Amino acid sequence: MRLGRFDLIAGLIYLTDTAAEQGVFTCVPGFHRRIEDWLNGLPPAANPRDEDLEALGAVPIPDRAGDLIIWHRALPHGSHPNRCARARIVQHLNMHPATREDCPEWK
Repeated sequence: MRLGRFDLIAGLIYLTDTAAEQGVFTCVPGFHRRIEDWLNGLPPAANPRDEDLEALGAVPIPDRAGDLIIWHRALPHGSHPNRCARARIVQHLNMHPATREDCPEWK
């Protein structure tokens, strides 16, 4: 299967109001503007996926029930630690090509 432009798009819908201390989605805003320089500055044996999101400038994104967050999966992202008694309830989404031309196994 070919990789299309939507293969790297992900998202989530908050199903309940979710505060910053509740384990919310966290990302590094604007990282796409500096990813090449950052990658080139890592030691040769370093795995970029093992780097500390907090050190990169990660920001927790609290939201209300029904809010949708969409991001490119190459963006450094994760969940902020849940520091309260309420669970974070979300629905995760992934975008994939919808045509048979992009996915010939879908007949």
